[in-house]
Amino acid sequence: MVSEFLHFQRHNGYTKGFDDFSHDTAFIDRQLQYLTGCRLHEVGFLGITEQYEDSLRLANEQFGWNLRNLVLNTHRSDLESHYVLKGAEAQEILELNRQDIAFYTEARAELSRRLESICTSMS
Repeated sequence: MVSEFLHFQRHNGYTKGFDDFSHDTAFIDRQLQYLTGCRLHEVGFLGITEQYEDSLRLANEQFGWNLRNLVLNTHRSDLESHYVLKGAEAQEILELNRQDIAFYTEARAELSRRLESICTSMS
């Protein structure tokens, strides 16, 4: 949510504050909004930003590509650091986006299954 907020400020001229952004229904459970009507296992390719290199490896294997790992469109200079929200604010964001959080958990498990599958087929 914070990353999306900062992105919208930088690239879309968003001028309202984070509280307005985080409570706007257009930004709540945003990932599910993109995939309305799709089941995760039906998505042809699945990648997760925090597992970018593994996701890229999966894409290369799945499609016969040879894409390289590039680091573009990042706001943070240190990709290992995390955004910090105050306790109550963080809890509220998690609650507002609980469907996205569940979807993300499921997506990570699905990505792990797909990665295991390519590792098994390569052995």
